[in-house]
Amino acid sequence: NEIIEFCLKGPMKAYYTFVVDSKFNNMTPVKYLWHKVKSLLIGLVLNSIFMFGLVSIIDWAGPDAWKWMIGFVILVVIIVQVLFPVTVAKCFNTFTPLPEGQLKVAIDDLVSKTNLDCKQCYMVDGSTQSSHSNAYVAGMCGTRRIVIYDTLVKDLQNDQPRIKAVVGHEIGHWAGKKIGT
Repeated sequence: NEIIEFCLKGPMKAYYTFVVDSKFNNMTPVKYLWHKVKSLLIGLVLNSIFMFGLVSIIDWAGPDAWKWMIGFVILVVIIVQVLFPVTVAKCFNTFTPLPEGQLKVAIDDLVSKTNLDCKQCYMVDGSTQSSHSNAYVAGMCGTRRIVIYDTLVKDLQNDQPRIKAVVGHEIGHWAGKKIGT
């Protein structure tokens, strides 16, 4: 599945990256291809493990396999949510703890006001791939983290209230998922 998608969608994604989105793209063709190969390999390994687990459950449980498969899928989703930020994401970017200073204080204050169970805030080198600005909240069970792109800090000229607004928006996504909206 990954190989077929890589072959069929790859040229269009490359066209989008290097032509349509060229104004924001900071990747070389070699780096772009290397990221795609890493994505393909990681996807193949993870999907192979997942499919092996499902087939093993079917072999073991027979007609009642669907019950065990539901539990297995839930377990896999939880494991991916816990491990993705500390394993897979590091294959594509460098994450450094947000340095002490006014911005970290502002983000920590925002986290405490929103009851987000997050003690980690990182800056990611998103500028190596794109000049788009972004932030996100990822992980669970002790791996939850706020990630701020270096381009966001640069674009907003280290304006703490505006950066805090973007991070607040991302925390809002987390809160919305938590309460089901």
